[in-house]
Amino acid sequence: MPGLSNLTLFTNTHSSCRDVWPMYLGQLEKHWPGHPPHVIANDTLDLFDRSEGYAKYNPADPFSQQYLQGLSAVDTEFVLTMQEDFVLYEDVDVSVLDEIVQWLAGAQNRKIKGEAFIRLIFSGMGRRPQINPIRLQCESTRDAAYPYSMQATIWRTDALRELYKTIDASTPWDAEQQGCQHISHHGAALYDGGKQRGRDHWDSLCFPYISTALVRGKWNLQEYAKELTPLLSEYGIDPELRGTTEAVDV
Repeated sequence: MPGLSNLTLFTNTHSSCRDVWPMYLGQLEKHWPGHPPHVIANDTLDLFDRSEGYAKYNPADPFSQQYLQGLSAVDTEFVLTMQEDFVLYEDVDVSVLDEIVQWLAGAQNRKIKGEAFIRLIFSGMGRRPQINPIRLQCESTRDAAYPYSMQATIWRTDALRELYKTIDASTPWDAEQQGCQHISHHGAALYDGGKQRGRDHWDSLCFPYISTALVRGKWNLQEYAKELTPLLSEYGIDPELRGTTEAVDV
C-alpha cells in the first residue's frame, strides 16, 4: 500500500529483553508479514535483520538521547512506535494503517497545526471512549490525561524528533511524563470497537497487540493470560524465569 511504504516500524528494545525477541518477531512476521522493524538497542541483536535498519545506542546516555539517535536514522516521513513487548496476537488491518498514514500526510500538506499522530489504542485519555459502533473514530488528545503515550502510535517522524529534542529523560517512564509536559503537537487516539482491557485501555482491532506483555519485568498474565499463555508455550518460554502477574482472564 502506498502509505505504508513511507512508514517505519520503530522498535525500542534492550538486551535484558532478549528472551522476548523471538515472540515479538515471530508474531510480527505471522500477523504483519513483510514489514520488518527498524530497531534501536544497547547491543548487537543477533535475531534482528540489521539490513532493515538498526541503531546501536550508548547505554550510558539518557533514554531521550538514545531514542533521538535512533530516530535520526529513520528516513521515512512516518514511524509506528513500538517496544519489544508489544506483541501482535491477530492480523493487522493494513488498510486502516494505510488510511491513517495518508490522513496524516494530508493534514501535513494542509498545514493543520499540531495534528501529528494517531495513537492506535484508546489509552491515556482519562475517560471512556464515546462508543460509535458504526465507524472508526478518533478522539483528540488535547485534553487527555496523557497527551503523549509510548503506546503503539503512528507519528510524523519530524514531530516526534522535535518532541525528543525538548526533553531530557533518564528512562522511558521519565520520557512519557516529560513528553506530556512538553508536547506541542497533538493528534488523536483511535477507538475501533475493541473491548476494555484493564482499567485504562481498550483493545485495538486494526492493530491487535498486547499493549504491555511485561509489567515490571514480569509476564502480564493479569490482563493478557488468554493471549500470552499459548504464546509462551509456542515460543518455548518458561514464564517462571521472569515470574508472572496474577492471571485473571484465562
